[in-house]
Order: sequence, then structure tokens, then C-alpha cells
Amino acid sequence: MEGRSIEVFTVNAFTAEPFAGNPASVCLLEDPSPPDALLQGIAAQMNHSETAFVTRLSEGDQFDTADTFRLRWFTPTTEVKLCGHGTMAAAAVLFKVQFLDRDRNVVVGNKQPQLTFVTRWELRLTAVRDEDRIELELPLNAPQPVPAERFAQLAAAVCGQLPVAESQLSEETGKLLLRLEDSCTVRQLEELKVRGKRGRDTRAYVLHGEMFRDGKLLSQGVHSCA
Repeated sequence: MEGRSIEVFTVNAFTAEPFAGNPASVCLLEDPSPPDALLQGIAAQMNHSETAFVTRLSEGDQFDTADTFRLRWFTPTTEVKLCGHGTMAAAAVLFKVQFLDRDRNVVVGNKQPQLTFVTRWELRLTAVRDEDRIELELPLNAPQPVPAERFAQLAAAVCGQLPVAESQLSEETGKLLLRLEDSCTVRQLEELKVRGKRGRDTRAYVLHGEMFRDGKLLSQGVHSCA
């Protein structure tokens, strides 16, 4: 790819409003086996929580007609195993952008009703077109309870003095869920400031915070940390 320009799309997932939602960068790459250093460099330059890279599975595939693609996600510092909003953003780009077909005619969007993404870890994710909506089917990767002392240092750096009621870890994705005590308030959650240095056992991570009361979502936030 040396000497060639690479088009990068910025997509705000999960919103119909500009400058809202969860932003991700998306690259459709002609090279089926781009070097990791290039992907990491682009992700670092874009500096979104994740950048999604879509490649074709075989040389004969086209972005406007194929129904299965390879998909990888990088944070500004490392590759991750799964990214929901990055998958949504990649599907939106394939469904909506303009392509040149084999005859050099302009085609608006991939017309397949369903797209399948194969990850580096051989997960198969699907994106289904539903009029102007996109439905994703993703693996559950349910977290399991872990002893609090296992991630005590990380929890202290993330939550400060706020008490942690429960820690759960998804071994498949490497993502840690920290549930705060019910006494914590929405304002305390919003004012959290991540501190500390990156440890050897933690590369880049994204913190998703949500506050519920009686089953109702009161507040949410996303913090990218490296």
C-alpha cells in the first residue's frame, strides 16, 4: 500500500444526530493482508476508541457485492477482539457509501440483505439490513465473577474511592465489568477521573459506565484509556 491514499470514514454509531452517539473510524482496504503496523498507525492517527478495518476474503470479492468480509478493530494502542459500535460502523459504511463496480459504474451501497464479518479469532458476526436500520448479531461473551483482589489495583485507578460491589470478567474479550455500590450517585460516576500508569497486564481499554435505577438507564459514559 505504500504510496497509496487510504480513505477513512468517521461514523457516529447508535444515533441519528450529528456529533452524537459512539464514533468509530472505518477503513475499507484493498490489500487482503495489510501489515499490523499500518493498521495500528492509522488507528493511532484517528485516535477514536476503535478503528474498524474491513478487507475482502478473496481476490474476486467486491465491496459492493460480497456478503462476507474480514473485520479487525484497533484502539490507538492495540488490537481488540470485539467491538460492537465498530461493527455497526463498518456495516453502515458498506451499506451506504458509493463504490465503483467492475465496469467503473457508481454503485450506492452493498445490496446484500445481510453481511457477515469474520474476525481474526474466527468469530462470525452478522449485520442485517432492516430498511434504514441495521441489526447486529454478536456473541454474548458473558462475564463471570472474579475475586475483587485480582483487579484491585486497576479498580482503584478507575473508580478512585468509590466502592466496588462486584467484579466480573469476560475471558473471551478481556473486558472487566465493575459494578459500583448502590450508594454511588450519577454525579459521582460522571466525575470519575482515571488515574495511574498503564500496567504490564493492561494495554488499551475502554471503560463503559452506566447508571440504572429500578431498571431505568439514568446516565452512561464511555472513556478510552491507554
